[in-house]
Formats: sequence, C-alpha cells, structure tokens
Amino acid sequence: MRRLGSALAGAAAVALLLTGCGASTRGTAVPPALDVATGTTSTAASSAALPTSTAPASPIAGAVDLHPLSWGVDGDLLSLVVRNAGTRTVDYARVRITVLDRRGHVITRTTGATGSTCCTVVGLSPGKRFGLFVNLPHDAAAVGSVHLDVLPARRRLTDAPAPKLRVGTATLSRTSTDAVVTARFTAPASIGPYVAGQAFLTDRTGHLVAVISGRFYCFTPGATRVLRMQLLHPVPRGTRISAVLGYAVPRHSPVASPPVCHGA
Repeated sequence: MRRLGSALAGAAAVALLLTGCGASTRGTAVPPALDVATGTTSTAASSAALPTSTAPASPIAGAVDLHPLSWGVDGDLLSLVVRNAGTRTVDYARVRITVLDRRGHVITRTTGATGSTCCTVVGLSPGKRFGLFVNLPHDAAAVGSVHLDVLPARRRLTDAPAPKLRVGTATLSRTSTDAVVTARFTAPASIGPYVAGQAFLTDRTGHLVAVISGRFYCFTPGATRVLRMQLLHPVPRGTRISAVLGYAVPRHSPVASPPVCHGA
C-alpha cells in the first residue's frame, strides 16, 4: 500500500494502517454537518432481515445493509464512505468493492488481501459511517461509480450497541508532502483494547477529499489518548476536518493480528 504510516502519542504499542484519497475525482458530497465528536446519527429504513421469533437474533442471521455515501480518487487510490443503514450493529463485515468506469466497465474488484483493513467494517452502529479504500490500476479510466457487496461468510451482526468513544478537539496540519489529524480519544469503561480511528476530510464545498483510517491497539478502558493519524499524502489548500470518529474493534474480529495487550 502506498498510504502506510504509524501514528500514536501514548505509552502502548500500536499497529496502524492509514489510507486516504485526494479530490481529483469526487463522488457524492459528504454533508458538511458531520459531528466531529460522534459522526452523523441519521437513520434510514432498514432492509435487514428481522428475527421472526422472540429468541435473540443469531449473529449470522439477517443482512448487513451498508449504503455507499461518497467516494473520491487521488491517483491510484480510491476512498469511500459507507453508512450502516440496517437496524443491528455491524460487529464486523468484509466487503467486496467494485469500481466501474463511466461506461460501466469494471476497473477493479477486490476484497483486500488477507489481514488487510481496506475492506472490513468494524463496530458500526445503525446510522453511523465508516471509511474504506481500494487501490486502482495505474492506467485506470476515470471512475464512474463504486459498488460494494458484503461477503456472507465474513460478517457478524449483534443487537448490542457498539461502545462509543469520545473524541475531543481535532486539528489538521498540512505540509507539501503530508496531512496529519491529531485528536484526543477517550475510551468508555466497556471498551476492549482495540480501536479504529478515522478522520473525514472535505473541501470548502463539502466534497470528500480524504479518509484517514487507523487501527490503534492496547487501549485501556476509561483512558484518554492523543492519536496522531497521518495520511502520508498532501491535501489541497482549504481542506478541512468534517468528522473524527472512533470505533471499538471487536476482540474476535478477523481484521488483523493485533499484539497482546497486558491486562486486556
């Protein structure tokens, strides 16, 4: 991956994958009213299958309804934002991303390499948003549309609400070669040691410029940490933070092989 970096202010170990995209090609605009602390909380009608009895729903029952909201391309990297349009929390869901050109021809289709975080949503409550990404061929035609499908054998649903991380003031710093978002995250008492942190960057009109997404390990319940999320790619003048989000990564998620956290 071209967008790789490590970023963390804290005493614990960290394994981090960062991604982003520029605004040379844009999809649907991200609404500019995203809340920096918690993201959007809008809801939509669900197409997820509902349980037909009073027994607890199975983690493998029902459909994962992830709705693509926006996308953007910079060079050979495409990033997109999706929303959980269902009524159950997505514990984790691996997706197949299909990118089409303006004539409807497939540019690329991928679920990501084994262990990659590019194509897996984690800890996503109904109505919440999550950023994904995919590499494009160097000679790819202009992107016309982006689609995704959830892999049936690579997803888990839950009726329990996902733990909420509090996100404090976030800042964006730009250089000629990089963009860095720094934010303070506070974990609830119920959180596990693994966290996904994301930042959505937009231009002055609200169009998606970049998504930065990272995995941070060895979070202590109730603790506050300052996370430094690095894009390793410049962003245009006028780029701003639209949202900073934090999600708990379930212990049983197959996203990656995290380190052992003492006391976790």
